[in-house]
Amino acid sequence: MPPDGQHIRSAPFTMFPPVLRWLIATNILLFVAGLFVWTPPGSAPEPLNGLFFYYGALWPVNGHGFAPWQYVTSMFLHANVAHVFFNMLALWMFGVEIANMWGWRRFLTYYMLCGIGAGLFHSLVTYLIHSPAPTVGASGAVMGVIAAFGLLLPRRIVIIFPFPPMPARYAALLMLGIDLFLGVTGTNDGIAHFAHVGGVIVGVILLLIARQRAAKTMMPNVPGVGTVQPPPMPPPRVVDLKVMDVRHREAEPVVPKRRTLPLLEFGDDQELIDALLDKASRNGYNSLTDDEKAMLVEASKRLK
Repeated sequence: MPPDGQHIRSAPFTMFPPVLRWLIATNILLFVAGLFVWTPPGSAPEPLNGLFFYYGALWPVNGHGFAPWQYVTSMFLHANVAHVFFNMLALWMFGVEIANMWGWRRFLTYYMLCGIGAGLFHSLVTYLIHSPAPTVGASGAVMGVIAAFGLLLPRRIVIIFPFPPMPARYAALLMLGIDLFLGVTGTNDGIAHFAHVGGVIVGVILLLIARQRAAKTMMPNVPGVGTVQPPPMPPPRVVDLKVMDVRHREAEPVVPKRRTLPLLEFGDDQELIDALLDKASRNGYNSLTDDEKAMLVEASKRLK
C-alpha cells in the first residue's frame, strides 16, 4: 500500500465512483422497498421489512433463524432512516478517495470482506453472551473503509461531529475507541459495537497482507521480506592469450612494383631488344626514339 496517501490513480478522480453509486443505491432502494406493505396468506398486512429481516438479518448462530447467506444480506438492510442515512454518508465521505485509488473491483472485494468479517466477529460475541437479537446494517463494512482511509491517508483532515477537525488517523482511532468502550461496558443502545470492531480488524489485516505483498514485489532482495535468489552467473570465459615478442624495426621504404614487359626471345638482337624494353619499362614507351620504336615493332613482327 502506498504510504501517507501517496498513490497513482489509473482513472480520473470522481466524487461519486460507480461502485459507491451502486452500493448506496442498493442500500437505499432495499430500505425504501421495505416500507411497502404486503399481505401474507391468512395474515394481516405488514411492511416488507418484516420479511426482509426474517430471512436477511444476521441471526445468532445458536438460534433457529440463522442461515449462512445472512452474513451478506444483513449488510444491505437497515433499521430506520437515521441508520441508513449515516451509514451511507460515512461510506461516501471515506470511500470516495479509496474507491478512486483502488478501482471498483478491489474496493468492492475489500468492502464485502470487511462486512462479512464484521458479521463473523459479531456472531462469535453473540454466541458467547447468548444474545437472541438479530443484526442488520453496513456499519461493519463502513468501519473497514474508515480504517483504510485512516491508514492510507493518515494526514487528511476530517470532521466528525461533535469533535473538532482532526487528522484521519486520529479520527479512525477515536471511532474504534468509542466502539470498544461501548461494547465492553455493555451499553444497551441497540448498536452492534463489536461488529464495528470486527470490520476494523478485518480491514487492517487485509491492508497488512496487501502491504506485505507489495513489499515482496517492490523489494525482492530485502531479508525478511522475501528473498529471491539471483540466477547463477555463467562461467567465466577462458581466453588463451599469447605473448608475442614485438621487435621495433626501421620502416623500409615501399617501392612500387614496376610493370614489366614479357620476356621475348630475339636471337642475336636479344641484348639490344632487352635494353629497349628495360628503357620503356623505366621511363615509358614515349621515351623511346622513333628508331627504337621501329626496332621494337620489327622485333614483334618476327614473333608472329
